[in-house]
Amino acid sequence: MLHYIIGKVFSIGNKQIIYNDFFGIQANYHGDKTEGNFFVNPIIDSNTGNITYFAFDEIEQKDFFETVIKISGIGAKTAYFLSMLDKKDVNKAIQDFDIKYFQKLPGIGPKTAKRLVLELKNKIKKSDIAKLNIDNDFLNDIIKTLKPYGFDSNNIKKLLEKCDIVLEKQNMEKIIKWIFENYNN
Repeated sequence: MLHYIIGKVFSIGNKQIIYNDFFGIQANYHGDKTEGNFFVNPIIDSNTGNITYFAFDEIEQKDFFETVIKISGIGAKTAYFLSMLDKKDVNKAIQDFDIKYFQKLPGIGPKTAKRLVLELKNKIKKSDIAKLNIDNDFLNDIIKTLKPYGFDSNNIKKLLEKCDIVLEKQNMEKIIKWIFENYNN
């Protein structure tokens, strides 16, 4: 099964084709990219044997999709739309038990929204939530501190997603040290 493709997005009506010089696949894709790396999740319909592909910009979106689709009452399309939402908004809704946030998605009623929040609350680690909720001012402080040393801001952001130190101002010194130690690893 295909799980990763480098290519371009071509739309025909409401269908998207991701293709490269060798092949193409029809996939559900609602991201902003027109070309680049795409992570793909195939779903096989057990009744018909048809394969439906869902394409993602980031591996984290694909992983979240795979987590959500296992929840009873959540179908592939609903899981896909949920995985493409802003991570900070989804995590805030989970932490605040905001059932109405999830009810806005097609196919999610009050019972499914409650089940979704409870299931996801148990599966998402607090450290992951802290990483997603990093204060933009604090992030800018880290970037400003490291830029004179030749660090790239995008690489810093990606690296911070792996950092196991709580991303708060009182840990700034530890975080900077951790980045120096792990930047080229």
